Amino acid sequence: MENIKEYSDDLSDMTVDKLVDLTKTKEAKKVVNEIKNIREKKEVNRFIELTDKISGDGNIIRAVFLLLITICANYLGNTLSCNLQYNLIFSAQFRHIFLFLMIMFTMDITSDRPRSIKDILSKSFTVYLFYLLLSKQSFLTTNILIILLIVIYLIHLQTNYLKSKDEEKLEELENLEKITSYVMSGAGAIAISGFMYYFLIKLWQFGFDFNILTFVFGTNTCRRTLK
Repeated sequence: MENIKEYSDDLSDMTVDKLVDLTKTKEAKKVVNEIKNIREKKEVNRFIELTDKISGDGNIIRAVFLLLITICANYLGNTLSCNLQYNLIFSAQFRHIFLFLMIMFTMDITSDRPRSIKDILSKSFTVYLFYLLLSKQSFLTTNILIILLIVIYLIHLQTNYLKSKDEEKLEELENLEKITSYVMSGAGAIAISGFMYYFLIKLWQFGFDFNILTFVFGTNTCRRTLK
């Protein structure tokens, strides 16, 4: 018997019923059934390809839409009440409250499973502390930390991709987890040391006028901001 796939290509224009009428042998019927199965599999595979493409296009569109919304949101502050605008502009503590709420909300909506309030609050506080450390760095350490965060995110994407595959990728996953652990440890060490260095620089710069709350929560305007 010749290859079934060759029959499916050569007889693609013929219906199954017509083939059965032309050939009454058991072997021919078997060939026809195999051709029908192959065609069905091709249709299923084609459907999967289309859904994957649509899903991928949807992710791209959502990403672009989210980027546009984030950029446009910078121009919507004047739609808030005057009192709220005043506090957001002139109260650093008020801004940090909203910052923590935004982190907590993001942790909730990006979670792939239900989480307790305690879990969300603890993880949000961890992210908030790391953000504070990141915001009190020199220009050099800030760039290094951002690069390390990008590396961690790319490893995370590759890890999720490998987990979605049917093939066993246990060794590669273990290697990626080790790399992630090393990079995160390095980022933590750099963030803490960079924070301490920045703290000492500001303490030396302002002397007796140094205020720890101003250092942590920031000021309304930066001295180096271009006017």
